[in-house]
Amino acid sequence: MSDNSTASRLEACFQKIEEEQMKGMPILNSAIGVEAIGFQEYRNRKMGVMITPWFMSLFLLPSSDDNWDDLPLGEWHKHDFPEKTCQFVINKFDGLGQCQTHAIHSPMFQFNTQQEARDVAEQFLANLMEEAEPQEVDMEAERLQRFLNGDESALLEKVEEVETGPDQPSSEKQQKTPSRRDLLRGASVMGSAHGD
Repeated sequence: MSDNSTASRLEACFQKIEEEQMKGMPILNSAIGVEAIGFQEYRNRKMGVMITPWFMSLFLLPSSDDNWDDLPLGEWHKHDFPEKTCQFVINKFDGLGQCQTHAIHSPMFQFNTQQEARDVAEQFLANLMEEAEPQEVDMEAERLQRFLNGDESALLEKVEEVETGPDQPSSEKQQKTPSRRDLLRGASVMGSAHGD
């Protein structure tokens, strides 16, 4: 199934749902129409954003090798993309069958025009398929986690930096580590390092 036929199938499905099930509902934004955005193949599945007057969601459609019919509705599944991991919920729509959806916006009242909604959907997809920039490691959080995991040398590193600076040779740094008991009794890092 081509990307165009996927988009046409989804648009027909949700236009019918809007007409037969959603007409007159206060959640509808009358400025927004049904539109399928950027459907493409990703890991042998069709993926793209669906815009309707009541929601914008990332859709994942099963491949010919998938059997999602037995998956419980409402069950959550994680899928990895270049930018991040997204949580999808098992959903089912008349005329479409079971699929997985990740909510982006609902309701849709923040959009004044179809173009605004389209721009957001296209940007979401562009970001999703772009590799995320590597993040700097939070050294303080990393040290704390190591200490909580039983690595008392993590606290020594902090004491050494405070006393001698991070660029001093290790041979010039003091080698006394505050014990876990000292810390749990309320001794400060600096006080413990100086033997107070």
